[in-house]
Amino acid sequence: MKAFTPRRAKARDFLQAEDINANGRAIGNTYNGNLSGEQLPYQAFTETVFTAGDVYDSTYKTTVAGAATGTAQRKPSQTYATTQSAITTFNTVPSGLSSPILGPPAKVYTLSTDVQPGWNALKDHLSTGVYLSGPVLQGIIKGVAMVDFEFYQGDKAAYGLASGLSGASWRHRLGVFVDGVLIASTSTYSPRRHTHCIPFAIPVSTRTIEVDIRFIVKYDGPGVVEDYIITSDDVLNIYNTSLYLRNVYR
Repeated sequence: MKAFTPRRAKARDFLQAEDINANGRAIGNTYNGNLSGEQLPYQAFTETVFTAGDVYDSTYKTTVAGAATGTAQRKPSQTYATTQSAITTFNTVPSGLSSPILGPPAKVYTLSTDVQPGWNALKDHLSTGVYLSGPVLQGIIKGVAMVDFEFYQGDKAAYGLASGLSGASWRHRLGVFVDGVLIASTSTYSPRRHTHCIPFAIPVSTRTIEVDIRFIVKYDGPGVVEDYIITSDDVLNIYNTSLYLRNVYR
């Protein structure tokens, strides 16, 4: 870990507590991603890097297969990358309601075939807003994932969005994974439609990384022995999604 902090010379080699405290604060800020010029190597500030930045749109992949439909820029001290879906039409009318909602869903899950016990990767069924893969430099990545998520116990046609649901024992949870490791997640939520925003941050080494969003659904109601159960009458829809990350170099 690099930490560049100012030093104040003093006669007879006396140690100043303020300098030690400054080092400690710099290391803590570096770990938390609050980097400044003191934590950046001197070579970051040269004439060659004072440019508008390099376009990395084709470098950062937005699907496992290698598609690159997102936006990315590499700057002198950090790189930005983002991918997002674009459902913008209010043309889906739920059962029992007269006003349309944003839709149709980007993915309608059939739980008996599309969902498995444990974490399920959205990248398996969605091509935008759920996956980023690209090069990072030693430092930290910080970002946020957003998922518009709808999960119902029972047939949605029988309940409608305005109905009170009795699915108190049903839960869902979303998480952000970096190279297959969970680094941030929501708590568990009961059924209904929720828009989740998940901030994340983690130190990284220089390499190519994969960041993706996953979810887990659970039923822990009476009479169920297993932790996870798949039933045929549940509805799980994914609407808009987005994934954003910022790689700050040390």
